[in-house]
Amino acid sequence: MRHVWLALAGLVLLAPSALAQASPPRVDFEGASRETPLRPETEFVEFTLKARVGCTQADYSYQATTVVRFEVVTNASSVVVQPGVEPATRTLTFSPSECTSSPDFVKEATTHFTATLSRDAPAFEVQRVQVLVHVEKPDLPQGRKVYGPYSANVSFFADYIALTSITPATYFQKAGENDKVVFPFDMMNLGNGNSRVRTEVIPLGRNRLDSIIPPAETRLESKAARGTSALFKLTSRIEATTPSAAGTYSFQAKFVTVFEGSSEFETQTDETVVVFVVQVGEGSFREAPAPPMVLALAVLGAMVLWRRRP
Repeated sequence: MRHVWLALAGLVLLAPSALAQASPPRVDFEGASRETPLRPETEFVEFTLKARVGCTQADYSYQATTVVRFEVVTNASSVVVQPGVEPATRTLTFSPSECTSSPDFVKEATTHFTATLSRDAPAFEVQRVQVLVHVEKPDLPQGRKVYGPYSANVSFFADYIALTSITPATYFQKAGENDKVVFPFDMMNLGNGNSRVRTEVIPLGRNRLDSIIPPAETRLESKAARGTSALFKLTSRIEATTPSAAGTYSFQAKFVTVFEGSSEFETQTDETVVVFVVQVGEGSFREAPAPPMVLALAVLGAMVLWRRRP
């Protein structure tokens, strides 16, 4: 958990010579926001809120109560805010002796809250939380007096989540010699940013197909970034040409997902590996039924699908 301190500088102090003036208090904000990406759902940031409250004119005459109430608001659906253990409302009491002891006399009210982002927070898009401070004098001779609210913003943003679903239509094909083979597959961007997916193919074993042609690098939009109109899924294909020799051929396809945009921060990548198998028979594949050993290899190839995030 990261900690960010946000100071809410105190109410303006009124010297005894200013008692006749009815100027309201003032809150000045100083603070910092999160400067590095926040990992959605798994990483939290904790904010410490401090309000330094000074004497007002009423405090020089009698012991007065000051109520400070913190409020955290956000209109972003992807921001999840949780209050801290301290109450959001704090009560401070000033006495005339304290207020006359020093022109800089202040008392401090502190509270905390934590925030995180949901999985649908768009990558690197700034999310803001507004902090409101309400100040109230409930027991003034002339009645209750409310000041504010005084406001400031704190901001943070989501890290990029690389996550692409790869679903092949089949992992095993039977074909004749010098034949064309097609392996269709569906791609779906489940991450929170527009992504590019490149496909790398590597022959396996000693038997080699004449050619293996992967698709060109593919762009997939993100629903988190573009909403329901996003082009976040499509169907693509790997094409292969069989040699003029019967046998069992296999190759590995690695699908690498990267962030499409630019960022000053290091971004995550996602890798999914699938193994495809081709059984080549003499002439038409209908004339060469698959032996049990080849079928077992095809089933094994279908099982070799794994994902790695470097």
